Amino acid sequence: MKKQLLLMIQVIVILFLAMSCSRKPPSTFAQDKYFLKVTIIDASEIAGCGFILETADGSRFQPDNLPKKFQKNNLKVLVRFHEINRMTSCMSGKTIMIDEIKKTKQK
Repeated sequence: MKKQLLLMIQVIVILFLAMSCSRKPPSTFAQDKYFLKVTIIDASEIAGCGFILETADGSRFQPDNLPKKFQKNNLKVLVRFHEINRMTSCMSGKTIMIDEIKKTKQK
């Protein structure tokens, strides 16, 4: 009886560990291996804002390090980024740090 109980506990622990090891990326916009398609918007008319990134569903992000050559209104780009914990006066979306950015083919 003790051996069966011990075996059952071991199986449960192994199943728990196997289920907790997920390969799915976190459910956020900023995923390490993926690019997000966004439009760069010139929001300089709003106090404290410069250029922001907007997704097709209307989500907005405020980049902390948008390169000069990408600071063009309505420019479509692919971007990989991570969120940073920083407050701004713009408050037009989550503040992000761009890891990689590239232009998309415009239609």
